[in-house]
Amino acid sequence: MNMSVNHAEFDGRSGAALYLAQTARDPNGAPIGGLAVAVRLLQLAVQRGERTMELREREPGTYLGESADVAAGAWDVEIDAARAPERLFRSRNRVIVE
Repeated sequence: MNMSVNHAEFDGRSGAALYLAQTARDPNGAPIGGLAVAVRLLQLAVQRGERTMELREREPGTYLGESADVAAGAWDVEIDAARAPERLFRSRNRVIVE
């Protein structure tokens, strides 16, 4: 399975919302629907710098979500996609929110 964040938006103000759009496709490029997609944001430099969000399926293979009160800085982003009971995808990346 191929998953990618195809849109992330943050308006730059401390405490603003972070919006994510993610796509899921099979090896032939067909959209994969019906997944449970969870995102965990960790800001290690801040004691309570953890946010979680569930992405909702907008159309087959496209998942959207937002997290409020995201501060600027370095965040570790963990994305899990599952179709119960099996996890199909996990990604861990560091991003900088400016």
